[in-house]
Amino acid sequence: MSEQEAAAYAQYVALRDSEATHTIILKNQLEDLFDAVDRKISEKPDIKKEDEKFNNQSESNIFEKFINNFSESMKSAYHLINIQVFSRSFLKTVYIEEKFFRYADKELDPITTRGDFQIFGVRRDNVYELQKSMREYDRLSDGADTLPSAVIMAMVALFDTHFSSLAKGLIKAYPKAAGLEDKTIDVSLILKAASIDELHQSIIDERIHSLMRGSHDEQISFIERFRRKIRDAEDYPLFLEIFERRNLAAHGEGRANKHYCDKCAEYRVPTERALKLGEKIDLSPKYLNESVDTLYQFGFLTSWWLWTKLDPQNMQPAYETAVHTSYDLLIENRFNVAEKIISSVLIHDSKNLFEVERRMLCINRAIALKSLDDDQWNVEVKRFGWDAVDARFKVAFLALNEDCDAVCALMPQLTDDDLIGEDGFRNWPVFKWVRRREGYQKAFFETFGSQLREKDEGQKDD
Repeated sequence: MSEQEAAAYAQYVALRDSEATHTIILKNQLEDLFDAVDRKISEKPDIKKEDEKFNNQSESNIFEKFINNFSESMKSAYHLINIQVFSRSFLKTVYIEEKFFRYADKELDPITTRGDFQIFGVRRDNVYELQKSMREYDRLSDGADTLPSAVIMAMVALFDTHFSSLAKGLIKAYPKAAGLEDKTIDVSLILKAASIDELHQSIIDERIHSLMRGSHDEQISFIERFRRKIRDAEDYPLFLEIFERRNLAAHGEGRANKHYCDKCAEYRVPTERALKLGEKIDLSPKYLNESVDTLYQFGFLTSWWLWTKLDPQNMQPAYETAVHTSYDLLIENRFNVAEKIISSVLIHDSKNLFEVERRMLCINRAIALKSLDDDQWNVEVKRFGWDAVDARFKVAFLALNEDCDAVCALMPQLTDDDLIGEDGFRNWPVFKWVRRREGYQKAFFETFGSQLREKDEGQKDD
């Protein structure tokens, strides 16, 4: 392939299929892809733990990296839910279709019908094969039934990993606020330590181990040592209920027991969420998705609140991170958690919020509310005036109000990627209410010289 032919592509992807794993690398430039492939070929496995990554970071960016790492972990939790739904669907469709319906049509003798059932006769030489398929189906079905329990345990494990690393970093960086300076040290730790540094690390490890053995309510109480109230949050009872339901799943309890019900009463979990004594555990995709949203909400906000409290000189990066996180959630159609995170950020100490970030969060919250069919989006955007702002804010306001002609008129002014650019007009959810319209697609082609594919077009017009 010539360089000219290679340059005609918008992106490049490299795929590797090996016995151990599959690797996918996506880049905009072919040279960047080659560099990434070469690094992947030559790299050695990285066996460092997440908490070791924390120790190598400077204080100026530890919270930002924590939030970014946590966000990626929670995105994987969303995909876990989709995987278990797909797996169960696969069992019901592909396996049953192949092993039973096609086999019956090919090998068995049709006898009659009864209602919507087809009745087949099984010859002696088909008995073993059919019984083998039934045994395999029963095993697969039993395995598939355990997937929701595995998902909720994985979700909580991801959250706990994040919290453990966060707590370790806090104790190490702020020992006084963590109550470590007043702690009585076990003589055995002193005798075992080869150096002061080793003793210090042992004390931190012991404190983390003790903290993580406690309840999640106790863990959040530890975070509140840093002068940020978390347990007053409206969704806090829902947050705690997740861990109690996870415990039911982990211990093989198929139904709500007395301990679970007592804890829900203690935490004041709403009756519509708490299971009743003896009620079968609900681990439906709806519940799991809502739970990941709640874990995401508290994991992000806990780190973010600590950032703004403990690193007040770096407020702007904190708010920029909130903008980027909410944008990513909107791209993933996670409107509920995006709206809750933005609302909490806007309420929190708004005097420190920079004007650009405030407007971006306002726009993103309006997108979330409108996507949820909540008319409050219109109230949200009226918090600001939009006539005297730069074009990127104005075009977002116009798109929310579905003024396609005005959006198209401003598009040529916003071709720079630092403003909105081609990818922004393709993907930013604010344009989904006008993106399918003929005028928008025509303006997009005239401005950027490429067509909007159907997958880029978002929702249809009403």
